[in-house]
Amino acid sequence: MWDVRAGPFARVVMRVPGPDRSPFPSPVDPPAPDSALPDASLGAFRLPDELSFVIAAGAGSRIRTTRGRELIDLVMSCGPLVLGHAHPRVVVAVERQLRDGTTYYYLNASAARLAQRIVELVPCADAVKFCASGSDATFSALRLARRATGRDMILKFDGGYLGSHDYGRAVEGPACGGVPAAVAADVLHAPFNDLAQATRVAEAHRERLAAIIVEPVQRAIEPAPGFLAGLRAVCNRIGAVLVFDEVVTGFRLALGGAQELYGVIPDLCALGKALGGGLPIGAVAGRRELIELAAARPIEAAARSHEPEVYVSGSTLGNPLSCAAGLATLRVLEDEDGISRMAESGRALRERLLDVAAEFDVELQVIGPGAFIEPVFGPGPVVDQRSYEEQDRVASRAFGLELIRAGVFAYPGFKMYLSTAHDQRDLDEVADRARAAMRRVRDDGLLRGQP
Repeated sequence: MWDVRAGPFARVVMRVPGPDRSPFPSPVDPPAPDSALPDASLGAFRLPDELSFVIAAGAGSRIRTTRGRELIDLVMSCGPLVLGHAHPRVVVAVERQLRDGTTYYYLNASAARLAQRIVELVPCADAVKFCASGSDATFSALRLARRATGRDMILKFDGGYLGSHDYGRAVEGPACGGVPAAVAADVLHAPFNDLAQATRVAEAHRERLAAIIVEPVQRAIEPAPGFLAGLRAVCNRIGAVLVFDEVVTGFRLALGGAQELYGVIPDLCALGKALGGGLPIGAVAGRRELIELAAARPIEAAARSHEPEVYVSGSTLGNPLSCAAGLATLRVLEDEDGISRMAESGRALRERLLDVAAEFDVELQVIGPGAFIEPVFGPGPVVDQRSYEEQDRVASRAFGLELIRAGVFAYPGFKMYLSTAHDQRDLDEVADRARAAMRRVRDDGLLRGQP
């Protein structure tokens, strides 16, 4: 057993291998470029070699590397860990399920309970279809929309992230690497928060437009008043399906997601991240007549096919471990007022970062709704991708790298995720380390327009 008596790691007991029972019996260095993991990464970013590390464990608001370094975690697995690492109630739920099996490829009790909980909490959800991930959920939602409308085109917003599939990665201009031109041709674009332009594009393609898909909060850019409601009205008028990508915002901005917070109900929403409490999962939720297009049919000897009209399936969908973790996470969020606590921590961190920027006379804004925020260097305002790119992106990324150097794990230049595990001490330490990071960015001459 590993039972550390001081710091946040005292909150959990980690079982580890090794005859000496050491928590890190074999320290691991980041892989070399010629290794099996040439980018020394499992995601979309790679740290410079001098800052790179391998994570051994996480507890509460912190991670520890195989070399024993502890960092405050503001990545939180890119969002799923709303309760922090290894929350005791989640660990107990997963351990209990683990003893009963890990996957079945058929309906299981945890999946049935989690689906019912989604219907109870999410305003648009009459029914649910589980998927493998958030990306799988947005892809499946678009497939459902195309089948329901008999149309092919979708409208998305510049700078939004809708998953790793081809429709999510299709961009304006030269195609994203590996995305077929035929797919990109069916993807329309408009600036986020520009309802007039979105309306013009949708109306011009109303006979072919199957869906408008949007992150209600695009990365960390909040919707302008009336924008989401305007998209709802456009879809109603032309018969398109409105899809909210709530993979980030679901169970984080409110238990019912951004649709509850902003009062705009989509036809379908994609869920993931927090839904699995840190384990992999995705789901499409929405109007029953749309979800039923993906419903399997009873196997009968005389039937020609038992497959659904819209194929959404996989070996581990509705995985009982993930569903057990998700159920436990939702219970804790309700029992401990987790949504409000995350929002308050984010607002408090925003104020601390702005205070630090004022000390150094640095132009900084901190965008985002609170449960996740993003420091952006520059005068602003940030309302869409173009205005976001016009800010000092070099300084933003440099600040994130310096935070890591100072002991705060951040995704350099992008969102910071809060959890219910982040407490006053964490916020104070982040502010102190942000001060050192911002001083170095300034002293290194990385601020745009700096003399």
